[in-house]
Amino acid sequence: FTVKANIAACRPARLQPRAPAFSNMTTFATRRISQETFDAVVRENVEDFDMDAAEAVREAREQFEHQGVDLTGVDVSGSEERKAERAALVADVALVKKAAAGGVARPDLLEALARAATLCSAGR
Repeated sequence: FTVKANIAACRPARLQPRAPAFSNMTTFATRRISQETFDAVVRENVEDFDMDAAEAVREAREQFEHQGVDLTGVDVSGSEERKAERAALVADVALVKKAAAGGVARPDLLEALARAATLCSAGR
């Protein structure tokens, strides 16, 4: 009957199905890469595309940013000095882990901690 058809038409708007509020928003999850991945792409740019170092770093950074990759925590400077500092810091952290198991002399541990503190200081 017509009464049945009118009930559906009179249903309040809040009962009508609707799209989720976030349907037009971008994905909340972010993608990240490791330092090794970034460095590999830079090397590839230099070797395969004959780019100079600065251009290869810039191109890699732009490529990852365009893909929505979060580069927080990745050294995008391309500096050899920064790479050496990063390697030294990794070695110092490994020494501290070894010290936690009791396998490092106290002076060596203090030296590693001092180096790590310097490398992690503000402005570096």
